[in-house]
Amino acid sequence: MAKLEFRSVMTAIASRFNKASGLPEKYSHPATINRFAEYHSATTQERFDFHESLDALAKLVRGLKPIYKRKGFDENRVLERINVNDCSAYLAHFQIQPESEIVATAISQVKELEPMMPEWLKMDAINLYEKWSEGKPYKHVGTNDWSKAVDAARFIIWNARRDQRQETDLRTASVAALGNSKRLEKLLGVIARFYDACPDLDCTDLDSEQVLSYYGVSKFPSELTVRGGIKFRTPSGTIDAGSVWPYLALSPEGIEESTVATQPKYILFIENKTTFRRYCREINDGSIVIYTNGFPSRSWLPIFRRIVKQTNCPVYHWGDIDVGGYRILAFMSAQLPRPVIPYNMIPVDSSGDDGLSPSKLLRAIDTSTSPNLLFIRETLASLSESNSMVQSIEQELLEVRAPQ
Repeated sequence: MAKLEFRSVMTAIASRFNKASGLPEKYSHPATINRFAEYHSATTQERFDFHESLDALAKLVRGLKPIYKRKGFDENRVLERINVNDCSAYLAHFQIQPESEIVATAISQVKELEPMMPEWLKMDAINLYEKWSEGKPYKHVGTNDWSKAVDAARFIIWNARRDQRQETDLRTASVAALGNSKRLEKLLGVIARFYDACPDLDCTDLDSEQVLSYYGVSKFPSELTVRGGIKFRTPSGTIDAGSVWPYLALSPEGIEESTVATQPKYILFIENKTTFRRYCREINDGSIVIYTNGFPSRSWLPIFRRIVKQTNCPVYHWGDIDVGGYRILAFMSAQLPRPVIPYNMIPVDSSGDDGLSPSKLLRAIDTSTSPNLLFIRETLASLSESNSMVQSIEQELLEVRAPQ
């Protein structure tokens, strides 16, 4: 049972009436066993000490009045209730700010940014105001952490206004958006949850780094890395990726035009950097091979689409067999102008209790309507019905072989 500690009890009483919806003029706290269990479980001496402290406090705080039950001669006093007839004076004594004031301050700080917000963020801010007004956190951010919501909004505003073709690192973005080189790293989770309301990207099952990477911000920005017969026109001239071994890497913002010089046998998108490097070194069969950097940045997508549109060959995607890999597969299927064929991504029974949930993997690809993912869906559904688990397979563990 909790110990009868005077200050903790009195601040707990404050929390009973100090609500986001507003501060009442008066409040009465009954000393029943249900509402004040620590008092009823205390020793006689502990109650005596508590009564003395309460009586002394009543002389200092306007409107505070303890009520005791009637007692017989020589009986110990028993507290019946604590009346707070001036809630504002009570909070002021304990230096507790009214929750309604905190909410009003928090909402006003976010509202100041509304004129600069993207429309989707303005709409999401309405949900934030409603939750805060109810005294509840929104996307794990409460009113006491309103500065996190403000800085998350400031970053999103900055990111929406900059050149979307330009990749940038976390520290540079943090200074540019927030004036502090380390602030952004502390807000990745908050920002990713806010971006969940953006219609550009379904953030379900994506970690914060993947979300920020899609929007062009990462710890170590990656160059667009390709192998095959593509010519890229840049400000300094034209580069033929087909003449570079084992692959070509260049910044997306420097690409003015991309032209497929030679029709490839196929196009293969690879999620994992190690696998991509191995593939480029070990297989040279006239294909175009492109590294997606895990979840690809949106600045890369127009280049991917242009390359695919200029060809009439099969388009494959090779990723990990896990939730993240399937999310990337579904995303690529939705973004490219031609159906993507999964390569080395068919789920298999883990033959044991360890493994991935088929239902979670199904949810990871449920945003895609591509017929090329139908076999994966059917296999996952079958494994789910038999209560089997799916073996998690990372690309690095597989032999590098061409899809055709």
